[in-house]
Amino acid sequence: MGKRRTIRVWARAGLVAALALVCALGGCHRHRAAKEGRTPAPGPASQGGARISNPTKEDQEEARAMAIDAAGGSLYVAGFDNTPGTNDTAWRIEKMPLGDGDGARAFGEGGAVSANPSPRHDWIEAIALDGASGCLFAAGCDGARGYAQWRVEKRDAATGRLVEGFGGGGVLQIDPSPGNDFVAAVGCDGDGFLYLAGSQFFGDQPRGHASPDHEHRETQDGWRIEKRRASDGALVPGFGQGGVILGDHSPLNDEINAMAIDPAGGCLYAAGWDRCQGDENRQWRLEKRRLDNGAPVADFGQGGAVTDNPSGRNDVIACLALDPAGGVLYAAGYDNSTGKKQWRIQKRRMSDGSLVGGFGEGGTIAFNPSPHHDVPKAIALDAAGGFFFLGGVSREPRDGQWRIEKRRCADGGRDPAFGDAGVILQDPNPTANDEVRAMALDPAAGLLYLTGFQSRKGDRAWRTERRDMSDGRLVPGEGWRD
Repeated sequence: MGKRRTIRVWARAGLVAALALVCALGGCHRHRAAKEGRTPAPGPASQGGARISNPTKEDQEEARAMAIDAAGGSLYVAGFDNTPGTNDTAWRIEKMPLGDGDGARAFGEGGAVSANPSPRHDWIEAIALDGASGCLFAAGCDGARGYAQWRVEKRDAATGRLVEGFGGGGVLQIDPSPGNDFVAAVGCDGDGFLYLAGSQFFGDQPRGHASPDHEHRETQDGWRIEKRRASDGALVPGFGQGGVILGDHSPLNDEINAMAIDPAGGCLYAAGWDRCQGDENRQWRLEKRRLDNGAPVADFGQGGAVTDNPSGRNDVIACLALDPAGGVLYAAGYDNSTGKKQWRIQKRRMSDGSLVGGFGEGGTIAFNPSPHHDVPKAIALDAAGGFFFLGGVSREPRDGQWRIEKRRCADGGRDPAFGDAGVILQDPNPTANDEVRAMALDPAAGLLYLTGFQSRKGDRAWRTERRDMSDGRLVPGEGWRD
């Protein structure tokens, strides 16, 4: 009874400055051994190749999700901004052309749309493009009922306008419980259906209204997955019970963080954690379910679920990527084997959930980039190129910095040509937290896009970067000059 949170998760949920070349061209800060857990010192924030967006010029604003339309030449970034001097955060989506990044002016007002459905915390957690309809789906939470409830918007990808006929005026507000409920992921299957994943409160004593950082997390919540028609947002009755699957795995809180869809294989994968091992002992949980009716696929793990509890403390899956052609998936998150959160990556077979030997040690890579808490937040896969990218945060005292890695799909080893021995550390503000939250790839153009936030003078601003996939260099251009 305690859970929450990310399909091709665009999500639940992300580029040339001289000193941010991070040694890819040779001549930057010191090179170090590429041993797991040892990484280069960060270079200062670069000029050129990034785009900074700070709509209110103060308070906390974060980009949390990204979707790319490479064929259409557009990039979408979503999250929230803040009304100055208040705790009133609002939904925000920005669209920018891949070529110059100045904003697609026909989208909303000057390239951005926003919505503020309540005077409390409202935020976007995930977005997904539906190429068949030319629409963008955004999923997150609003506080219109005094606590966090699910909110989904359907917008025209070209203009940003809400699409009538979906929910009420283009908006679905889903309130499954009297407590805080969180959306982590949204995605389309290309066959006219929309999938949502997150958590639902199952207890009888709800806490106060939650924030985007999930303050007031419920002590009793569980997994929730929905299937809806993409046209009008109606639940699909043949999926689970009336279009909904509930998973109350433990008497505590269990949450979904990521979801990935395999339309050709007819399955979805949901990932996060449960507390079946007891309080203060979250374990990795990964489920495989059929798209048509939501039933667990029995051959996957034990009865449709794989769990992993490496530390006996708090271990969590944060992000997920599928390679259907290769029949494998990549899950990334953290464990607490060292007493601090450290990065953990696994490669598993999509068929039965078993670990793939030859990747790291027995299918797992675990390492601790710093003596502090380090967490991956996003993964992007270039299966054809044989690499995957990870983005997240590596922490130092009073500082969190962007960490970006490029690794080989085959064995998980870092690509030495990327950044400094496979790693880029970017630290826009060395005295505050900066985080990568989402990633997207344009393999045809050889470009990696990342988004998240940077902090400065008590203010968080959206930061989006454009980098070369081969060596990690920031790629400047008109509109990419920050």
